[in-house]
Amino acid sequence: MREHDLWLSFAYEDLLSAEALHEKSLYNSSAYHCQQSAEKSLKAFLVFKNSSIPRTHNVVHLLQLCGVHEKDFKKIMINTARLEPFSTATRYPDNFIEVAKDKSLMLIADAKKILDFVVSKIEASTGHHQMIIFPRI
Repeated sequence: MREHDLWLSFAYEDLLSAEALHEKSLYNSSAYHCQQSAEKSLKAFLVFKNSSIPRTHNVVHLLQLCGVHEKDFKKIMINTARLEPFSTATRYPDNFIEVAKDKSLMLIADAKKILDFVVSKIEASTGHHQMIIFPRI
């Protein structure tokens, strides 16, 4: 399996986790997994482009790095910006942001849009349909 495929499979798993947590009304944890899905999606694109991956959780910064390769990554800036606070804001009490049900749904939609956007960019570059496979099952 190619390295970017691994990143995409982890991004997809985080998205599925976000959806499952949302269904259990665990909106804060769902938001965290949405951010993780977006982060791993963007890192997958950077790997695909043979770029180095910075050790950061800042999805806006990762989006800017992706934009160096494809200018239209700016189309998903609003989706990415909404997810930025949730790498830590739902995990620790000193910087806590409460996530309501409707916000959780919006963040899931944002994470899906980012993952779909990255997959479409990789497919457009390769001319092949991108299958996301769970490597650990």
